[in-house]
Parts: sequence; structure tokens; C-alpha cells
Amino acid sequence: YSAEPAERRQLRQTLVSLAVADAHAPAESEHMAAAARRALDGDSAAIYPGFRTTGLRAALRKDPAFADRLFEALATSDDPLFRRQAAYALGSDGPTSLLDRHADKRLQNLEVTSMIAAQFGNPATRQAALGWLEANLEALKPRLGGLLGGFVGVTSSLCSEADAKRVDKLFRPRMTELGIGELDLARPLATIRQCAALKAKRGAEAATA
Repeated sequence: YSAEPAERRQLRQTLVSLAVADAHAPAESEHMAAAARRALDGDSAAIYPGFRTTGLRAALRKDPAFADRLFEALATSDDPLFRRQAAYALGSDGPTSLLDRHADKRLQNLEVTSMIAAQFGNPATRQAALGWLEANLEALKPRLGGLLGGFVGVTSSLCSEADAKRVDKLFRPRMTELGIGELDLARPLATIRQCAALKAKRGAEAATA
């Protein structure tokens, strides 16, 4: 694939990601998951780097126990691209409990933030991620410091009035400390509430259809 024009490579990677990570196409998912596992076994040619994130996510969905193995591979790798891809895959399709390893000194700060943020991108882990952030925000301060303010933005993927209240309660008292402005908090809160209103409207329309 490396000989293809950049635009074609990007299109191919996007289509594979849609088929595997989003549509969960069985055959394609199994193929990519197997390739990712072989790559971790040492076969560097098993999967093209541009497809690696998709393959790792597929492997995590096929076998949740793969998360421990991938975490160790991330923590011990000296390949910056692999580390970035593995952190995103673990956050996207790994268990929320993996976030408890945020203090591991082998992890880089941006890898920790990537894993946390990606948990909010997966509908299956959003609620658990919010609960984890509520319980661990203070514990993250020594490591992440000012980076913590960025988490207010990832909460915009939530979709209920109850979620909006939890986010407001979590961040409003810490706005000055985390360097968050009023608009920084207002925007995700508005997005959450708009989503909640739309969901309620659709529910009402379905009930009267």
C-alpha cells in the first residue's frame, strides 16, 4: 500500500475502518484482528501501519483479555506511532478499568489523555468513563495538571440532562484551577442538552407514530 498515492491510501484506510471499527463486518474484523495479533507476536509485516489501529481495535473486541497484552506492548515499545495507535485502540475498545493504570510511569501523559478521551468516544463506555473521571480527577492532577481542562470537551459526547448536571458539578468548581473559561464549559453542556432534547423529541414521535 505504501506505493499508492496518499489520497488513495487514506481512502482505503477510511473504508477499512468503517467496515471493521464501525460496521463490525465479521470477516474483515477477524482478518484484521488476526493480523494485529501476529504483529504483536513479532511479525512486523503482518499489518500495514495505516491499518494497525483498526486491527488492534478489532482484536480487543474479539478478545477482551488482549487488552492486558496490548497495554504491556504499548508501555514497553519505543515506536512512537505504535504507542499512539495502541493508546487510542485501548481507549476506544478496551475496558474502562484499564484507566486505573494511569499512574504507570512507562506511559506518556498524552497516552493517558488519549485513552481517557477515547473512552468517551465509544457509546458502550461513555457512562463508565464519566464515572471513572468523577472518581479519579483529583488523582490525575499530579500527573496531568493543566491537561485536565481538556477533558471538559470530550464530555460533549454525552446525551442526557443528568449527564449535563454531572459534568457541570465536576468541572464548575474547578474552572479556575484547571484553566477552564465559562465558554469552555458552556459549549459541551449545550451540546449534551441539545442531544438530550433531540432524543426526547424522537422518543415522543415514536410513541405517537
